[in-house]
Amino acid sequence: MEIISLCRKIDENACEFYNRLSQLEGASSLSNFWLEMSKEESEHIDFWKRAELFEELSGIPILFDNPEQVLADLEKALSRVLELFEKCEEDCSVANQFLLAYRMEFYLLHPAFEVLFHLLGPTAGGKNPEDEYDSHIAKFIEMLAKHGDVTPELELLGETLERLWKENKRLVLQSTYDSLTEVLNRRGFFTFSTQIAHLSQRTRARLAVIMIDIDHFKSINDRLGHTAGDRVLEGTARLLSRMVRKSDVVGRFGGEEFIVLLPEVTRGAAFLIAEGIRKAIEETPLEGIPVTVSIGFAEATLGHQVQQDYDQLIQKADQALYQAKETGRNKVVEYRPESGKPNRHA
Repeated sequence: MEIISLCRKIDENACEFYNRLSQLEGASSLSNFWLEMSKEESEHIDFWKRAELFEELSGIPILFDNPEQVLADLEKALSRVLELFEKCEEDCSVANQFLLAYRMEFYLLHPAFEVLFHLLGPTAGGKNPEDEYDSHIAKFIEMLAKHGDVTPELELLGETLERLWKENKRLVLQSTYDSLTEVLNRRGFFTFSTQIAHLSQRTRARLAVIMIDIDHFKSINDRLGHTAGDRVLEGTARLLSRMVRKSDVVGRFGGEEFIVLLPEVTRGAAFLIAEGIRKAIEETPLEGIPVTVSIGFAEATLGHQVQQDYDQLIQKADQALYQAKETGRNKVVEYRPESGKPNRHA
């Protein structure tokens, strides 16, 4: 929450900074452009305000490996942003306006912004700045090209900002998605799904967790090689992504095991989805390799101890998966909360 607060403050100052640029005597040809930039920053501020109201953030796993360093970096960036206000009054030339604006954008491209845009966007609601930032940077470069009196160094700065933004996006995807299967990795899955779990508790919606394990995966690697095993993992992930809803969360839990969170499900729907997945994989060889899966699932409405209840739901689905594997594989087993024992489906 401290990191979010600092991001909001930096964006608030960016909004005011661009507004001030629009009022400079030498800014007549750029006034509307700076006002447009100020408006876009105000939309980012709205995003941070929505995120600050999102109480469920307390249950999300730590998003940064070194949050203390992120805080220190953002505090330093905020102080540098404040210095820009003085410099914009000293030189009103077009070249200096762009130079100061690029410095501002550089501070706004701290990786923490993109991490939070990407991971909080689905639940913060409203516009997500991540969706529009490519266009934001492109506008700078386009406007720069219209002013022939700018220096080659400024053009290079524009290109550098574009590359920096793209690199930030790549790093965020790398940290939250599995590079082989292109579904969420374990860290990314818990970050997204924990937010949804808290929202589901608030609305009293029923949740289901499905655990999927590829049967005898080691033998595929041993007989056909690891390249074939990788193709099976990729095919499994693609099939899972096609068979679930857009609101569901799919992740690679580790090795040959996948996990799916189904929010807002009616009783019995999870079994139908799980059984559909099992049949589809059995009937459709993945990359030409016959494969079956064992599936365990559990469903519940979460109580006030959201994180604890959600963790237990995953554990119960995992226990049901273990039961499916121990009793012959290629089947779906449901965990029955009332009896404390998994229930096997034929």
